[in-house]
Amino acid sequence: MTADWLRKQYFVVPVKDKRSLNIAFPITDMSAHYRSKPYRYLVHLIGHEGRGSLLSELKANNWCTTLTAGNLLWWPTVGIEFDYFDINVDLTDDGINHTDDIIALIFQYITMLKSEGITQWIWDESKQMLEIGFHYKDRSQPINYVLSLADKLLLYPIEEVLRVSYLMDEYRPELIAQLLNELSADRMRVRVVGKQFESIADRTERWFGTKYSLQDIPPEKIQLWLNIGLNDRLALPPPNDFIPYNLNVKPIEDNNQTEPQIIKNTGFSRVWYLQDFEYRKPKAYYAFKLTNPIASDNPLNENMAQLFTRLFRDSVNEYLYAAEMAGLWFSMSSGLTGITLYFGGYNDKLNALVTTILDQLIAFKIDPKRFEVFKDIYVRDLKNRHANLIAQILSTNMTEITTDRVWTDEELIQTVDDLTVSNVSQFKDQFVSRFHIEAFIYGNVLKSETIDVCGAFEEKFKSQLKTKPIALSQHFLNREIHLTEGSDYVFETKTSVHKTNGIQTYYQIGVRDTKTNPLIGLLQQILKQPFSDKLRTKQQLGYVVWAYIRGANGVCGMSFLIESDYKPSFLNERIEAYIQWIHKYIEDMNETDFETQRQALITRKLVKPKNLWDKCWTLWAEVMSKEYNFNREEIEVKAIKEITKQDIIDFMKKHLSHDSPDRCKLTVSIVTDNPINEKDGKDCNTDDMPTPTTISHSSGSADDITQLLFSSQCIKKWLFHLALKDIIGSFSQMDLTIQEVLRKSDGFSLELRLEFYISIDKALDMKTGQKLIPKLSDISDSQVIDVMPVRPELMLNQSPAISAAYKYSLTESRNNRVKSWAMFSLSGLSDTMGL
Repeated sequence: MTADWLRKQYFVVPVKDKRSLNIAFPITDMSAHYRSKPYRYLVHLIGHEGRGSLLSELKANNWCTTLTAGNLLWWPTVGIEFDYFDINVDLTDDGINHTDDIIALIFQYITMLKSEGITQWIWDESKQMLEIGFHYKDRSQPINYVLSLADKLLLYPIEEVLRVSYLMDEYRPELIAQLLNELSADRMRVRVVGKQFESIADRTERWFGTKYSLQDIPPEKIQLWLNIGLNDRLALPPPNDFIPYNLNVKPIEDNNQTEPQIIKNTGFSRVWYLQDFEYRKPKAYYAFKLTNPIASDNPLNENMAQLFTRLFRDSVNEYLYAAEMAGLWFSMSSGLTGITLYFGGYNDKLNALVTTILDQLIAFKIDPKRFEVFKDIYVRDLKNRHANLIAQILSTNMTEITTDRVWTDEELIQTVDDLTVSNVSQFKDQFVSRFHIEAFIYGNVLKSETIDVCGAFEEKFKSQLKTKPIALSQHFLNREIHLTEGSDYVFETKTSVHKTNGIQTYYQIGVRDTKTNPLIGLLQQILKQPFSDKLRTKQQLGYVVWAYIRGANGVCGMSFLIESDYKPSFLNERIEAYIQWIHKYIEDMNETDFETQRQALITRKLVKPKNLWDKCWTLWAEVMSKEYNFNREEIEVKAIKEITKQDIIDFMKKHLSHDSPDRCKLTVSIVTDNPINEKDGKDCNTDDMPTPTTISHSSGSADDITQLLFSSQCIKKWLFHLALKDIIGSFSQMDLTIQEVLRKSDGFSLELRLEFYISIDKALDMKTGQKLIPKLSDISDSQVIDVMPVRPELMLNQSPAISAAYKYSLTESRNNRVKSWAMFSLSGLSDTMGL
């Protein structure tokens, strides 16, 4: 590497508001020394996150939150004969003004490593974990595994390619010392990324148009870093107590138990358990869902839940890092109805990890300095989302439009100024004061151990925080908006960041069940490959051309997504033309080809999860959806075997064909303000796929309630507001009769009408202590709503009005006179109305 390349610093202006520091050192290619892996020693120590580490000291100064280290070319191409060692640091608002201090700390740590010398017990720990990792390695996707082996065949003997990544049986301290000496201040290149460098960015990268400045690192700084001394706050890590030693696989207790079973069910907790009988690894996975709807009652609460989980995860990072190095892990995430804690890895020390994390969660206090750091990161992430990939933005817009309860980025941003240490602390105390635990324990664990760990989990909160269970009515699932039959809604946004356009069309089909899933699955199996071939390869509409099943909140539909230089209106025509073409294609398909497609889908359905975690996640998803269909694939395969070609034709004609009165279509599109290669539809050869003669092009209108549905503020903003504003204005008079209320709900679907009635009932009760609708059973049969809630016990414990409606729907359902469409929640309805 020439001197002209080294001792340089770049200042780069990003598209998103990101801040980072990167230091790159050219190092000797050590691929020939794969049995000693000298680079691994340095990656482990420089990237360590425990007490005394480089990251720990940087965080103590509030200069960063994450640091990574590693050689850039893990499997260099034969003949390169060099590699890079990279150190990457994300920067806080304060940290970007202290990049020189951060670099100084990095060289202080390197100096400490040199002074301590190469330590064999640290190398031995890495060797031990690699041996354990190889012996108990999980299976991965075959294509990924084959690709990794193909790379390794270029560099290593064929007899060792299977274990070369885990082979570490030659201790070569001199090679480690050689690499350590190559991490020198006069052999580095620095890159700093931040919006604040716009004023000095005097160059433009020719391919992506990135603005940057290139400068020499002043010689005096180089000399300062070359001669830097020690820092007494930096130290080597202690021995890792989390390394597992008991790796025995426990005997199967019940050979007949092949699905999760409930082994505890109280008002406070429900525990699902399954001992692993397939993979037989000394590993286990625990999931604890703490249900409390305040986690997303409003935009501020959702922000506080997100910030709380991030702050807590950061607070345990130093302790947790050693566990992660020993094959354990912990994660924490917030969602619509609560917060979920996940634990996993080798089961030998897993329970010790759970105990310590819970103790720290119960005692957790927010550090004001770390709060400001993470608030800044969170707010920047929210504000950066407009620059996400087009496919991500389309998916987000689609979710915000079709999901009953979701907060937009704009709504979340509006409340970030209210995020304070005091508010988030109060939120944390309120959340842990009441919740319901839904747990799933799976893997190399006995039933008695499951009862013990879940009992201890519950008891810690009960005894130390006096936690109580939530009310039954606070258990709910989110819902998907029912697009009306014959609809063709359009929602369009602009982008000044991206240079291309995008479109996603969604054809809603209905509630996901073991009848609909096989039909839509086989349809997607047939149309996916031709969609890519016709629109991407032949018509060349764009690189991102997808046809896939969109599933959300228990509802499924067919979705098509294209990113392109063509305008969305033309792309919509191409999608409609494809649907018309594929309809004829299926009609002309012979039975042999149809059977080939059917068998391909069956084969894919019957592929078992590759490893313990994949199986755990599949089962946990059934618990979270409250569908509990643990043998879903087997049931659906039986249904697929019964599907005929005519079934697919009829299914497609009803749900996708442009002339179907039952079709429910929603189009979301993005139009760029700065196209770099905008194309006209005339440039595209469409002769073999003509556009249908009649395509609706409806768009949003603030004056039309059915079109206003797709405003950027989504359904929850307008759904009740427009219909209820007269009622809200009449609260004090209480002069509305049931008949008047019913007239106010004219035009609503039956499903929404029930929610309308309940909302009025609850709102007036809160305002006046009276009930507007004392008895829904007085309403005529034609006006009773046909919704079947998923959890009967929730309904029967509600007000007489709600219970009456539910009992009536039960009766009607038994008589097969009504159909269940979707689940509904009883929480947050008054928030929905803004009361």
